Amino acid sequence: AATCPNTAAAAAAATSSSSTPLLSSLGSQTGSGYLHHMNLLGAHPGSSGSLMGSNPGATYGHHHHLPHGFGQSQSHGHPHSHHPHSHHPHSGPGSGTSVFSNINAANNNNNTSSGSGSSSSLLLSAIAASSSNSNNNINNNNNNNSGSRSESPVSKSMYKDFLKTFKDLEKDSYAEAKKYAEQALGELPERNRHRVLLDLADAAKRDNRIAEAREYFRRSSALQPHAYQVWLEWAKLEEECGQLQECEVILRKGLEFCPQVEALMIKGIKHEERLGNVAESRRILSRLRSMEMDKAWKMVTEGALLEARLGRLATARRICYYLITRARWHGPIYYDTLKLEERSNHLQQALVVAEQGLAEASRYGPLWFSALRLCERLEYPIADLRAMAQRALLAVSKELVWKVWYEVAQIETRAGNLAEAREAYAAAVRHCPVNLRWKVWLGSSRTELANMEVARSLLNRALREVPKKTRAIVILERSRVEEHAGHVETARSILAEGCQEARHEWKMYLEAVLVEYRAGFIDAAIEQGLQALKTHPGTGRLWAVLIQLRQAAGEAVQLDVFHQALRQVPKSGEVWCEGARIKLNPLSPNFSLLSARRFLDFAVQFTPQYGDSFIEFLRLEMLQTGTSHALEDMAQLCINADPNYGSLWCHCRTNPLDGAREVLLYARQLLRKELYEMRSLYAQALVRNLHRLRTRIVASTQPLRARNMCELFQEKCACRLCKTVLRKEPVVLLACGHAFHKHCAQAYAYNEQSAVFVQRTGPNAIPGLTDRRDKVVCDRREKACPLCQNPWSVTDYFTPNAPRRSSSGGS
Repeated sequence: AATCPNTAAAAAAATSSSSTPLLSSLGSQTGSGYLHHMNLLGAHPGSSGSLMGSNPGATYGHHHHLPHGFGQSQSHGHPHSHHPHSHHPHSGPGSGTSVFSNINAANNNNNTSSGSGSSSSLLLSAIAASSSNSNNNINNNNNNNSGSRSESPVSKSMYKDFLKTFKDLEKDSYAEAKKYAEQALGELPERNRHRVLLDLADAAKRDNRIAEAREYFRRSSALQPHAYQVWLEWAKLEEECGQLQECEVILRKGLEFCPQVEALMIKGIKHEERLGNVAESRRILSRLRSMEMDKAWKMVTEGALLEARLGRLATARRICYYLITRARWHGPIYYDTLKLEERSNHLQQALVVAEQGLAEASRYGPLWFSALRLCERLEYPIADLRAMAQRALLAVSKELVWKVWYEVAQIETRAGNLAEAREAYAAAVRHCPVNLRWKVWLGSSRTELANMEVARSLLNRALREVPKKTRAIVILERSRVEEHAGHVETARSILAEGCQEARHEWKMYLEAVLVEYRAGFIDAAIEQGLQALKTHPGTGRLWAVLIQLRQAAGEAVQLDVFHQALRQVPKSGEVWCEGARIKLNPLSPNFSLLSARRFLDFAVQFTPQYGDSFIEFLRLEMLQTGTSHALEDMAQLCINADPNYGSLWCHCRTNPLDGAREVLLYARQLLRKELYEMRSLYAQALVRNLHRLRTRIVASTQPLRARNMCELFQEKCACRLCKTVLRKEPVVLLACGHAFHKHCAQAYAYNEQSAVFVQRTGPNAIPGLTDRRDKVVCDRREKACPLCQNPWSVTDYFTPNAPRRSSSGGS
C-alpha cells in the first residue's frame, strides 16, 4: 500500500500462503472461509490496491506537528466516504447479503490485478458453494431456537419473582435456596427450567459443591442446548478447577449448538490458544464465512489480535487495515488497530489510524482519548494538545464531555501548568454527573499535594459525595496523602477506621501493612499482615507481602510461609513470584535457576497483570544468557499480558504513559548494573547450583546421556564462540556461567587480537557502570568473557556425554 510503506511491506511478506499460518489455512477445508471473509486475495474495487485507501497523509514519516484537519471529515478516495455512515452498497449493514457474494464480485472484477490467478477463483467459488449449505443449517438452528427465546410477559414475571426469592434465601442458606429451586422446577414454565438449573449450578459453585454444580450444568444443557450461557459457565467452572481438557470438550460441544455466538467463540479461541492449538482457534474463526461483515467484524478483529499475540504482526496489520476499508463506520476497529500499532512502537502510524477513525466515527470517545495520549507521548506542543481537546469537546457525546476535561487537567498537570489544570478540573465538575463527581475531586487532590490543606478539603468533599460501595478508594487516598505529608500516625488511624467500615475490602488491610513496612516497623507490619489474613485468607497480595516481611527471619521461615500461601491461593501469581525471588537470591543455599523458571512460568500464567514477574523473568534470562539478552521474545510476552501493577514495575515505569517495551528497557538497564555489582556473588551461586545438580544426577539411577551445563540451565546447547552444539567434546565452564568448547576457549585465551580485555584502572572500567569498590582495582588489563565481560575464570571442565564418577572416586 502506497500510503503506509511499512504496512505495505508487511502485507507483501504475508501474501504467500506458506509464510503465514493464517494464509496457509486457505488450502484447508476448515480454515478456508476465514481468510476469504477478509478478501485478502483480491483488492477492493476503487481502493487502488491499497489496504487503507488513498489518504496522502497516512505515512509513518510525519513531522512532529498535528496532521492537517485532525479529527475532521476527510475523503479517503471512496465515493461514499463523505458521510460517517456511508458504505459500499454490497458490504454495508443491512444489505441482506453475505460477505461471500461481495468477495466473489470483487474477485471477478480484480482477478487479473490481484495476482492470485485462477486458483483463487476456483477456491472462492468452492467456498461460496459450501456457504449456502452452512447458511441453511444456521437458519434451521435459528428456527429451532425461536421458540425458546420468545417468552410471554407472564413467564418473565414468574422467573423474575423466583430469582429474587432465590437470591434472598441463598444469603442465609444454600440448602434452603436449593430446596426452594427444586420445588420451583415443577411450577415454572418449561422454557424457564434451564435457567433455574443454571442458577442452582452457580449457587453450588459458590458454595464449593463442584460435583453438584456439574450435575446441574449437565441437566440444564440437556433441557436447552441452544442456551450459550450454560456452556459458557460450565466451561469456566472446569477451567477454574484445572480441568482444561474437559473445558475444551464443553466449549466444542457448545459451539456445535451455538456456532456463531460471539462470547462462546471468543472463549473457545482463547482457550485453544492457551492449550497451544492455534489451528483449532483458526478453525473456530472459519465459522464466520457465512456471516455479513456488519455482524462478523468483531470476531474478525479477534482473529487479528490472535495473530498479533502469536507474533504475526504483518498478518494482524493486514486484517485490521482490511476491516478499515470494509467496515469503516465502526469505531472499535480503528481503536484495536491503533492499539496494535502503539504496542509495536509505531506511534506516528497509530496517530494516523486515529485520524482516519475520527473522520468516520467522530463521536467514539476512546479514539479521542487515545489520540491525546499518543500526541503527548510524541511530545507535541501543549497548544496542539489543547486544540485537539477543543475539537474533542465539539465531537463527543454529552456524557463524555466531563471526561475530556478531566484528561485535559491530567495533561496540564504533567506539563506543570497548575493554573490551567485547575480550570480544567472546574470545567469537569460543571459537566460531570453527580454520582461521578467524586472522581474529579480525587484527581484534583493529587494536583494540590503542594498545598496539603487544599488537598485535604478536596478529599473530604470526595468522601461526602462518593457512593457507599466505593468509599474505600477515597479512604485509601486520604491515608496516602497523610503518609506523604509525614503524618504516619494519622494515616494509621484513617486505615484502622477504614478496616472497620469496609471489612470486605482487602486493599484496606494491604495498605495498613504497607504503611508499617514503609515506616520501617517490620514487626508491626507482620502483625498487621497476620490479622489481615484472618479476614481475607484467599488474597494472594497479602500472602506475597508477608513472604517479603519474613525475609529477616531466614529462608526456612520464608519457605514455610510460601508453602502455606500455596495451600490457600495456589493460583496467585504474586505468591509464585515471591517463591522465584527466594530461588534467585544469590546468598541462598537453595539458589536454583530451574525452580525459579518453573515458578515464574506459573506466575505469568496465573496473574499476567503482575509486572514484577516479567522483571524477575528478565533477571533470570540475563543470568543464563548474559547481560546482552535480547528483549524481543520477552517484550512480546509482556505486551500480550499488558501488566499494570507491581512495586518493581512501577519503579521502572518512569513515565505514566510508558508502554511495556519502555518499562522493560529501563528494567534491563537497572538489572545490568545490579548484576555487575553483584557478579561475584552470582558467579559463586551459579557454581554451587551446578555442583548440586550434578551430585543429584550422579546419585540417581538414570543413565547420564547428553547431560551438560547448558541443558541443566535450560540454555541453547551451543558454544558461543564456534556456534556449534556442545556434544562429545570437552567443555570449559567459566565462573560467570558461560560454557565453551575447550579448543575454542584455548584459541580465544591465547589470541591477543580477538580476545576481549577489560581495563581495570578506574571506577568506570565498563562504560556506564561503576566498580563495586569505586576505586582503582589494578593497573593492568584483564581478559574477560566475550559475552558478559566478567573476568575470565575457569571453574570446571567436563565432557558432556561422558559418565561422571562421584566426588569420592575422582572426576
